[in-house]
Amino acid sequence: MRLFFNNNFTSKKAPVFLYALYYTITSIVYIFFPSIIVNMISSLIATFLITLCYDSKFSKKIVVAVLNYVTINTCEMIVGAVVGLSGVNIFERTYYGDSFCLISVAILEFFVIKIIGKFKSIKGDAPIPKSYLFIAILVPCVSMLFETLLFMQENISDVIYALSLICVVSLNFLVIYLYDSISKLFNEKIETEIAKQL
Repeated sequence: MRLFFNNNFTSKKAPVFLYALYYTITSIVYIFFPSIIVNMISSLIATFLITLCYDSKFSKKIVVAVLNYVTINTCEMIVGAVVGLSGVNIFERTYYGDSFCLISVAILEFFVIKIIGKFKSIKGDAPIPKSYLFIAILVPCVSMLFETLLFMQENISDVIYALSLICVVSLNFLVIYLYDSISKLFNEKIETEIAKQL
């Protein structure tokens, strides 16, 4: 989350409470409702709840929650593809993942975070046009839906699945890059306007 927000919290207690709430919600849902689709929805909602502890625009919080969740979800699907998981029914009640997969996902997430950390302007709170905010939410959601549906298929070639994963990863990084570029552009515009008034 710190990649997208400055460390300006709404209060000192908010991060502790909301991060604890995140782990509580996701753990309870995983234990008592072992369904992939239910866990996906609860994780997305819990991720959005975490954004509430940061002092930022509501629209940005939605974008960040979606981008954050889709990034994590994509990492899980990449690991799933590598270890040969496919034909998974997301509506089935089942526990999924083992220690190797979870550790692999965590390592992959670490490297992805390092890459996203190179984008500096996404931390700003520049006034982004609503049309782009809509695109920044819609594109990752559609790409995640597409990849999830593909992941459920049993008879699909490794080449097609690998190409689709590359496309989804590239698309989501492109959205982050464009968000960063537009934020930088508007920040510079605001600074220029302020300089003219002085």
